[in-house]
Amino acid sequence: MRLTRLFPAAGAALALALTATACGDSTGPVSMTQGEASALFSTVFQEVFTGFIQSGGDAATLAAGVSVSCEGGGTALVKGTSTATQDNLNIAFTGCHSGTFIVDGSITFTGTTTSASIKGDLTISGSKTGSCNVDVTISTSGQTSTASGSVCGVNVSGLQTA
Repeated sequence: MRLTRLFPAAGAALALALTATACGDSTGPVSMTQGEASALFSTVFQEVFTGFIQSGGDAATLAAGVSVSCEGGGTALVKGTSTATQDNLNIAFTGCHSGTFIVDGSITFTGTTTSASIKGDLTISGSKTGSCNVDVTISTSGQTSTASGSVCGVNVSGLQTA
């Protein structure tokens, strides 16, 4: 169950990273501000965490998939494996509302106690429409996490949290 240990540090790193990036740094098909990308990723990240917690860490339940109702409507199906040393999850979003956006598509989460990779392609509709690539790597050492990569073209690289 490495995911539960990595999530607090990873969440803090990503929140800091997305909050600290400059507005208008979007290079993807959907042009987003850092605030919009942060809100979107917070919702996506929350659905992953909720699905994992709802599975109770039970391997059979997680392998079969845990359907999570998104706060504003829609669903996220969290499926995968979790061992003492590795988590591999696929999260499929169907009409998942994140405030101003509706999210479809999927991401993968691969993590250990010291690192995580979150990658995928999402389709965004609502106040903005288009595709959004998620490619984030998080390294954790003790209470410090460092994020690199991007969410919808917003750069999260090099920022740390303690």
